[in-house]
Amino acid sequence: MPPMTEKMFKTLLAKAEATSSKRGPASLPTGKTLSLYVAANGASMSVNKVTHIRLEGDVVEATNNKGELFLFALENLYAASISGAAGPSAAARKAGFLG
Repeated sequence: MPPMTEKMFKTLLAKAEATSSKRGPASLPTGKTLSLYVAANGASMSVNKVTHIRLEGDVVEATNNKGELFLFALENLYAASISGAAGPSAAARKAGFLG
């Protein structure tokens, strides 16, 4: 898989509706989290429930909901997923009814 580019990283932040600060990491809206998928030298790992993230040069800094800080190279990030809904959650809607 090709590594993530800075343009792709910025698109991820936009799709996740992350708000940036000038000095600190971007924060995801309440209820939204990211899962990041990282691989290097044949080993892979995922970083789940990320609530704050930033790109510092070629280094991704990600903090999860437990306050754990993860650092890895942007070139090792190959995918991400966004969890959480901006509007009413699916659980709040009843099946078979619209609105």
